[in-house]
Amino acid sequence: MHNSTAALEAFGMKVDGTKKIAENTKKAVNEMAYAADMTATDFNSLGKAMEYVGPSAKSLSLNIGETASAIGILSNKGLWKLAA
Repeated sequence: MHNSTAALEAFGMKVDGTKKIAENTKKAVNEMAYAADMTATDFNSLGKAMEYVGPSAKSLSLNIGETASAIGILSNKGLWKLAA
């Protein structure tokens, strides 16, 4: 849960209201899980990476799916392990 919470906060998706926060959490978890499944990273590492790059990615108008994909590509190339 910590991983998705960090991503929600980084991308400004943490809102008031149970229905909307449930929708945003589902979206974040699904996109992060898909990226983790399709790349060399795992969900925990992806969540940690989101803590670092989320605010910068949001300021560049990247969404959570695009950012998760980019982290996965870096992981495939072995670059995320250098930063960990």
